[in-house]
Amino acid sequence: MSPYFAIQYIPSERVARVAFAGRLELAERVRAMRQVAEKYHHLKPLRLLVDLRYQDPSSMAAGEQRQMAEFVRTNPVLREAHIAMLYGRDYRATALVSGLVARALPNARAFMVESEAMAWLRVAYTRHCPVPVAAAGRFGGVRSVSKVGAG
Repeated sequence: MSPYFAIQYIPSERVARVAFAGRLELAERVRAMRQVAEKYHHLKPLRLLVDLRYQDPSSMAAGEQRQMAEFVRTNPVLREAHIAMLYGRDYRATALVSGLVARALPNARAFMVESEAMAWLRVAYTRHCPVPVAAAGRFGGVRSVSKVGAG
């Protein structure tokens, strides 16, 4: 598999997704994460699904994985983001970086099942949504909610 990364936004989920495939160097991974931060910095909170299932599991040395985790931890957009890292069964190479990121950032988690990662990101959104989801109108506006029995 030739190395690449792909960035997309899933509007129905309000989630940015970056997928890595093949054998990527640290510089390419940092470039991908920097692009995500620049493109989606306006989303509060940024919810990010990082798909590591198709990357070459031996593509980054332990030192590079630590550098990647440090980049994510120190980037002002990414450190505030909710990050779900999705990895496959052979996750030895990504386990270190996933673990480092998850320990450094309270809003990061590692998953092996995509539906579980998306469910966690949905909960992260509803927890930080300024208006309860049930009170949001058809177009995302706010419906007035009256208090009953407040007399």
